[in-house]
Amino acid sequence: MLPLAAGGAALAEDSIGPQVGRWQAGVICSNQFPDGRIRGNLPFVAQTQVVPALQGYGFGIKTQARAPDGISDIEITVFHPPFRIGGSGQEHYRMSMSGVGLSAFYYRFEQPEEAVPGQWRVEARSGDFLVYALDFDMVIPGPNDGLIRACNGL
Repeated sequence: MLPLAAGGAALAEDSIGPQVGRWQAGVICSNQFPDGRIRGNLPFVAQTQVVPALQGYGFGIKTQARAPDGISDIEITVFHPPFRIGGSGQEHYRMSMSGVGLSAFYYRFEQPEEAVPGQWRVEARSGDFLVYALDFDMVIPGPNDGLIRACNGL
């Protein structure tokens, strides 16, 4: 459970565990995968943890384990504001992390109701160990937002 401040904003710090050799976080947009399927290791349109809260945009975290064998079983939990009243505020995924190249986790807003402004947090755990925890701020973009231009005005 994340502690909450007035207004519901979580008070947490980014954390990268000692098992991680390198990492990146950034924004993706749907024109990077015209057929709708995310494949491979996408380039970020910007390395930032501030993301437009709009359908077609998303964010990701790329990591590489320090150990050459990597980490085989990681549970990802995405904490977010509920998409609807009474809805869940978290989702769970599984992945592995390579020790010889970057492994990516992406979250894309496929439906308009998923693009909820506010603070989102992604935590990765391997057993009882925190691999990483990163906060992302989903924001309603302004009229001259550079990320909107970077994604050709999605």
